[in-house]
Amino acid sequence: EVYEASPLIQNECLRDYYSVLGYALSRTEAMSEAEEAMRNALALPMHRATPERYFRDYAYAAAVFYSNPEYQDEVIEWCHEALIQAQACRNTSGQQWVMSMLGSTYKRNGDLNGALELYQQSLDDSRSRGDELSVLNSLSSLTDLFLYWDIPEYADMYASAAVEVERGMKQKNPMVSAQTYINKGRALYQLGK
Repeated sequence: EVYEASPLIQNECLRDYYSVLGYALSRTEAMSEAEEAMRNALALPMHRATPERYFRDYAYAAAVFYSNPEYQDEVIEWCHEALIQAQACRNTSGQQWVMSMLGSTYKRNGDLNGALELYQQSLDDSRSRGDELSVLNSLSSLTDLFLYWDIPEYADMYASAAVEVERGMKQKNPMVSAQTYINKGRALYQLGK
């Protein structure tokens, strides 16, 4: 049997549905459908608005359109909106992800100082919350940025800090641990070591 939602539920949750659908489709590389679903989500009113729901919608919109060169200004705007909403959220999970996405967008668009400032802010915020995984992600972003700038001494400094954090973690994420050591190797390689 197919469950039919009442018109009231459909009206109240349609924005949520399109937002989650758009993001899910983007993860399967169905980008035209993902973009259409996200445009539909953002065009609908937000019923029972919460900072968490706005954060989700703006973060997902930025992620869906992240690779579309025609929407780079909007991606930056949506990331900023998501970060504003994150300040009012009880649970800030995902904030570092948005900061990383925004920093990458800045880097791709040539605003390297903006990327550096954002990654450093992300690192400081992650440390103040005691979120080791976010600290590692922030250090990885800083390492990548200095490798991109071809300043291996600074890349190595951040990569070394990441290795120290990773070694001290009680609960490790294998993908993040692997990336930590890969980044350290990349920095050493650029240093000729």
